Amino acid sequence: MSGGAHGPATPRHARLSPPPDEPPPLDGTLHPTMARAWAEICSRGDAQQAEVAEVLDADACGFLPGGGTRFESSRNWSGARVVPTGGHRFQFAAGRWRVPRLTPGSAPDPSGLDRRSSVWLGFGGHRSWSRALPQIGTFDIEGAPDRHLPFVQWWIRGNPRSGALVLRRPGIGPGDRILCLLWLRSPGVAAFYVLNADSRDPPVAGCIHSPDEAVPAAGVSAEWIVERPRDPATRTLHPLANFGIVELSDCAAGAAGVPERLAGTGRLHRMIARLEHPHRSRCIAEPRRGTDSHGSVAVRFR
Repeated sequence: MSGGAHGPATPRHARLSPPPDEPPPLDGTLHPTMARAWAEICSRGDAQQAEVAEVLDADACGFLPGGGTRFESSRNWSGARVVPTGGHRFQFAAGRWRVPRLTPGSAPDPSGLDRRSSVWLGFGGHRSWSRALPQIGTFDIEGAPDRHLPFVQWWIRGNPRSGALVLRRPGIGPGDRILCLLWLRSPGVAAFYVLNADSRDPPVAGCIHSPDEAVPAAGVSAEWIVERPRDPATRTLHPLANFGIVELSDCAAGAAGVPERLAGTGRLHRMIARLEHPHRSRCIAEPRRGTDSHGSVAVRFR
């Protein structure tokens, strides 16, 4: 996710609606990780309906491939991706992480852009034919002071009206534990739930609708990602904010009647930057599998 802010009056706000009355059809036996996440969300009381604080322009890209290595390399993603088995499609995904404490860069970047990163979980968007990517996460902007913002997005490749919706709540800050759950209720609607576990506030929830019904989200993959956003005006990747280490834990995806898959069982993405003088590529964010029964992935800034 990326972009500059629009004013508050925009039709894109209409893409949010109240959360569903019924709970996601999770099974404690088939989906133990996600069922625990849902129980924690429910334990904090009735959810507040999500409200939009800012609307961001869409960038022009999803996953940007990098050079070939033993990891799958990308110029803007680092984290983990899993795909369903047996011809199924994902419906649910959950994960948690701490909002990073950014270490400021030593000098302004030659691009003139500020340093940014985002952390999110979502469905699809990895291949060019997978054009839709519903996602929920947090966004970090280095500054004085740094900004940390929750967001939801239904990104569509090539659609300039599919930018991120920054949420008014929950309030978040460095070190806060964030828990998210995303439920793809149909190819055009996803319910989302986000909780700041270090706040006394209740969870925030809603439904986000696709900005283009002709481009469905198919649940062909699930991702847990630290991203380097791209500026839509210049089509240039922002310099990556120094987020230290982001540990994505309790990361699982599944579908009704189908056992969940854990993030650590899938493919890892390392983020690379293309450097000049001399021309070369360098890893700037590196993932590793965690030790908690494959449900975690740690991404380290380099």
